[in-house]
Amino acid sequence: MADGQVVPLGEEQHNRKPRNTPFRQQTMKAYKPVPTVKSAVIIFTTLGSIFIIVGSVLLSYSLEIIEHRKRYDNVGECDKTKYDRLSLCNITFDVTDEMSSTVYFYYELDNFYQNHRRYVKSKSQNQLMGNDLSKGSVSTDCDPIVTMEDLGIEPKYREGGWDLTDKDVANPCGLIAKTFFNDTFIMWDQNGHRVNILENDIAWPSDKDRKFKNLKNWQKKQWKDVEDEHFIVWMRVSGLPNFRKLWGRIEDDLTVGTYTVQINSTYDVSDFDGKKYVVISTANALGGRNDFLGIAYIVVGGITILLAIAFFVRGYFFKKSQDLHYS
Repeated sequence: MADGQVVPLGEEQHNRKPRNTPFRQQTMKAYKPVPTVKSAVIIFTTLGSIFIIVGSVLLSYSLEIIEHRKRYDNVGECDKTKYDRLSLCNITFDVTDEMSSTVYFYYELDNFYQNHRRYVKSKSQNQLMGNDLSKGSVSTDCDPIVTMEDLGIEPKYREGGWDLTDKDVANPCGLIAKTFFNDTFIMWDQNGHRVNILENDIAWPSDKDRKFKNLKNWQKKQWKDVEDEHFIVWMRVSGLPNFRKLWGRIEDDLTVGTYTVQINSTYDVSDFDGKKYVVISTANALGGRNDFLGIAYIVVGGITILLAIAFFVRGYFFKKSQDLHYS
């Protein structure tokens, strides 16, 4: 506008006008559901029924699992375990129902916080993949366990690297490797026959094939065989302080009877008030035993059904004539 006169819009400004379409003009049809007592009751009842059905199926699958679990760090000589002294003890399992193969053999640790941030970060993935790295290359990743002096494991307890000095790089380095679980187990049946516990194919194939490789002539530079599947299983840290890890597989059926497990105990848990268990368990399509998940679904389903009943009672027995939401 100039001198009181209206200046007409130019062609360019006319072209900037949005096209006359429902999308451009924001006049598209929309569906805006209005909740009613009837719809709320139907939705909550349907959801509750689904949760209860799913929970019942999960719980029934879980109850099919046969599992035996026994603590051993407080049994016999195992109560006095030290890393530099082998302690032997026996525990027994009374198998009352036949356990069909495959039977999984686990060790379980309580009160061990593998999820601590410093602990989780204390490893060198490049070193574990078979690269011969210098102390400077691993010092940041592996802190505080960088050298053999930091590791503190005497040569007679190593699997290799017997000639390494205190100033040499620890391979593998880091807190996870240093705290490797090294108890071993032998199992006997009621007739005195040794049960064959297979210790292969217990780690993830992706870990074995891609993430853990020994150096050439690794016995000279490594104190530990990083391709050992027990070590690979240990290096996959747990998110909870109480956890179990797979130690072996039994590909034979365990018939009814008493089984004895001999433990060669060198893993001391007294420093962190821990507990050690042996667990033998079957599995199905949903994995091992987990009653909690099925029970949680059933509980949530039950609460949802109760909410549906509450909506029904509130809407149809205490309805106010002027309340337009209850229609």
